[in-house]
Amino acid sequence: MKASPCLKPHRDDSQIGGLARFCATGTTQVLAAAGGLLLAVVIARTGGPEQLGMFTVMLSLLGVLGMIARRGQGSLLTRSVAWAVHEKGARASVSLLLLAIRRIVLSSIALGLAGSAILSSGILGSPFPGAVHFLPVLLFLVTALALFAAYARGSARPWLAPLFELGGISCLTVLLLMPSLVRGGNLTSTGVMSGFLLSMLVLALIAGAIARADHPVKREMLFPEARLREELSQGQVPFTLIALAGFLIQSGSFLLAAPFLNEAEIGLLRGAERLALLVSFCTLVINPMIAPGIVRLSRGGDANALRRLTFQAVLVSTGIAACVLLPLLIWPERALALLGAEFGAATGYLRIMALAQFAAALLGPLAMTLHMTGRERVSMWANLATLAVAAPLVPGLSLTHGAFGFALAYAAIIVTRLGLIGGAILLTGPIEPRGSGGTK
Repeated sequence: MKASPCLKPHRDDSQIGGLARFCATGTTQVLAAAGGLLLAVVIARTGGPEQLGMFTVMLSLLGVLGMIARRGQGSLLTRSVAWAVHEKGARASVSLLLLAIRRIVLSSIALGLAGSAILSSGILGSPFPGAVHFLPVLLFLVTALALFAAYARGSARPWLAPLFELGGISCLTVLLLMPSLVRGGNLTSTGVMSGFLLSMLVLALIAGAIARADHPVKREMLFPEARLREELSQGQVPFTLIALAGFLIQSGSFLLAAPFLNEAEIGLLRGAERLALLVSFCTLVINPMIAPGIVRLSRGGDANALRRLTFQAVLVSTGIAACVLLPLLIWPERALALLGAEFGAATGYLRIMALAQFAAALLGPLAMTLHMTGRERVSMWANLATLAVAAPLVPGLSLTHGAFGFALAYAAIIVTRLGLIGGAILLTGPIEPRGSGGTK
């Protein structure tokens, strides 16, 4: 039987809408990736590798403490909001966002104070000027903004999410600092810290306005059912460990190496890492796009459609990553010249890290499949196993081989983590087998 003619425009509209969402998500993700790189360029050119190294340690500590403060609420919120929007509409999803934010207030403040004490102790090297005093406020804001980003992904607006994460914060910080840079003024570390804090406050106001638009004050708050609220509690430990281990394995690994490398070495490595991340940025575009679809297909039991979706995501991610990888392998010194002449010593680090990020782009969509199909415990064990390798490997190679050893450890642990996750998907299939112990 032929399809009704009236269905064709709807299908075309859906395809056009999907392409528009993909382009919008890609654009904002590029802006976020460029923001992280540009902020590194600004700090490197005004303060050299030493200042960039100190800022990197502060960001890494901020990331680790933020993940502990969220207690897995980010991934849980994305999953629960995706289902709440499907069943109840936007009003129920806004109440889930508010519930998640209330749960992180006390933990973020307490951990922020602990982070200030760690920085002031000097165990991680010299703190970035102003970091000791601002860290508690920064931690609460970055944690709340990360939850809003998760809410945006779950409500099928993945193009919003990158703007409210560290990449988007960095991008806005650069824009706020631009007038001073254009005038040729002497940009101080205090000015960078002030711009970083101000950008978070601006984004918090924007997030509040968007949430208000999703749920106007005149309409009664629609509280989600108990089973939807429970989704923000079930799986907190696995998702927290996944996020924490994943961060420490990658960007947070600078914290593991900080006691064994000086600020200049960390700055050189950070510059190379910022450029290498451009290789895998495509997964940050693709994963949020496929997350709602993975939830619907897995809960609907359509394994074949989910398998096709994952395979297509892997193909697209690999193709885009290869286009970015090749120039970095062939002309790494030209890319590093953006950071300044002192960063030419990081050519070898960049090549190693870029190859590692290509592996991340190749297998990245598989990690999202595990998380969105209720098998976060499998991912948790893969991440913990990799962290068990990283904990001695990063400090050990940094101590014995310096910055080059860190770059090798960085690449090894990324490949190990994603290899374990990819193996789990191949062994168990795209949907959790009946009787397994995943979190529902």
